[in-house]
Amino acid sequence: MNLSAIMSANEAERQAAQGRIVDQLGRDPEAFGAMRGRTGMFASSTAKADRQRALNDVPALKDNLARYVRLRAEIGDLGIVEWSRERDRRRVDIPALSGARRA
Repeated sequence: MNLSAIMSANEAERQAAQGRIVDQLGRDPEAFGAMRGRTGMFASSTAKADRQRALNDVPALKDNLARYVRLRAEIGDLGIVEWSRERDRRRVDIPALSGARRA
């Protein structure tokens, strides 16, 4: 997942990409990586319980991911605002030459 590409997009694209990622995580959590535990005939009860616990944690993970992306976007926007504020503060005005100096 390339979050820096998502964060550099405009606001509409950013929110659309965030929604797609969160929706895909809810539909198919294994698309983002292997889950804990195992399934199948040879899986132990502990492995099956781990798997069920991981599946139960997906909604909380979706919420945390959505919050992370939102906070990262806010921090990025804040950084741009702070950068431009600092640039404006350091700006040095060059006064125009006076009429007496031009002659």
